Amino acid sequence: MMIDNFKIALVVLFLALTSSSLPAQTKITGTVRDAITNEPALGVSVIIKELQKGAITDSEGNYSVSVPNDKYTVIFSSIIYKSLQKQINCNKDEVVLNVKLQPVSVQMDEVVVVGKSKAREIREQAMPISVITMKDLQGTVSDVNDVLSKTSGVKIRVSGGVGSSSRISVRGLEGKRIGFFIDETPLNDNSDFVDLNDIPIDFIDRIEIYKGIVPAKFGGSAIGGAVNIVTKEYPPEYMDASYSQLSFNTHKLTGVFKRNRGGFEGGVGGFYTYSDNNYRMQTPKEYGDRSVIRDHDKYEKITVAGG
Repeated sequence: MMIDNFKIALVVLFLALTSSSLPAQTKITGTVRDAITNEPALGVSVIIKELQKGAITDSEGNYSVSVPNDKYTVIFSSIIYKSLQKQINCNKDEVVLNVKLQPVSVQMDEVVVVGKSKAREIREQAMPISVITMKDLQGTVSDVNDVLSKTSGVKIRVSGGVGSSSRISVRGLEGKRIGFFIDETPLNDNSDFVDLNDIPIDFIDRIEIYKGIVPAKFGGSAIGGAVNIVTKEYPPEYMDASYSQLSFNTHKLTGVFKRNRGGFEGGVGGFYTYSDNNYRMQTPKEYGDRSVIRDHDKYEKITVAGG
């Protein structure tokens, strides 16, 4: 019995000596938050510099590290936050260390996005084609005939002044061999109802001139070339008006108004053309071969459309 009591006393003494030799532990806990939004900072590394050990913050920004009692440097680091160091004295069972980190401003290299306009895509097609864009037409008072006549390989034959009929010649071909389209809708054969000059410059986005090859999407019977006038696509809220005065008391007025309210879109547009057409002309020889003024050839046209 005496021996058993002696063994128990030795075990108790050994345990007491062992426990006293172990250093006291401190539990470091806390929460890491964003200094601007105050939101929890996820995935931040919390490193004890002297021990090279640590933890990672969870979805709530919380962390926990156990260390022996001593003084330490705690480093908080992340790729999206500025690093932060804190000195801490661990001399009790638990130490709470809450911090807020400043976000890092990332300076990225400049990114240039290059896109092709519809006009450029058409120009790069494997066919002889000329494209006159809206930028080439803005600020001018020329009509469509004047614009087309400045294009290589295209000639415009006009029978008179403003309002007279005109014919397109592409590389020497004209009449039914040349297609005339508005937004890919055929309008052959330049009838008296719709003529090239009836379309105001302000209404045009671009003019496509196909020389020799007509795309299948146009259809029709033209085999020598085609002219496709593409009108503008106006934004939901738009208003525009223009006025020009030309020779022989010629006046041209155009206007567009478009508005969207509550999902309902409406608009109205139109143009007005007037000319005295009192220009001089030479009479045939049988009438004396002399110059006379045309004073009975006035022209006036009003076109209005809405939707």
